Amino acid sequence: MWANVEFVGADGSINEVDALVLTPSGLYVLELKHWQGEVRGDGTQWVRRAPNSRLIPEDNPYILANRKAKRLASLIRYYAKQHGRQSETPFVGAAVFLHARAMRAELDAIGTEASTAVRSSSAGGWCSGVSGCAVTRRQEPSTHQVRTSAPTNDSNRRSTKPPA
Repeated sequence: MWANVEFVGADGSINEVDALVLTPSGLYVLELKHWQGEVRGDGTQWVRRAPNSRLIPEDNPYILANRKAKRLASLIRYYAKQHGRQSETPFVGAAVFLHARAMRAELDAIGTEASTAVRSSSAGGWCSGVSGCAVTRRQEPSTHQVRTSAPTNDSNRRSTKPPA
């Protein structure tokens, strides 16, 4: 695991990653959220109820984490191709980890579809999308499964041109 990673995307964007986690199933861009209170939401908008009962609207953090993961995957594919190692690029995915102990997550069916949350008792928080917390999110929007080996996701390996 690497913490507080920054990389420059091919589009010139500076991307800050809370944590980059390497697992047997791939490399994950992990968005960490220490949100106290209750979190409710759907695939695009979450609302936090802070301990003082104030409602705070937030964009679903998985959307940004996934965008960063795609940029990183594109960069990795580009440099792997430059060295003739394009077949060795890892799956790059995204996950959100809600790690505050005083937090309760209740996502509706759409929010669950976009960002599956799984209780991780050992970590004391909620994890979305990473196999270290038992569930990963695949490209098909309604398929969630436990992974024990690297996924066969050709979308992370196809590009032969420099990232855009």
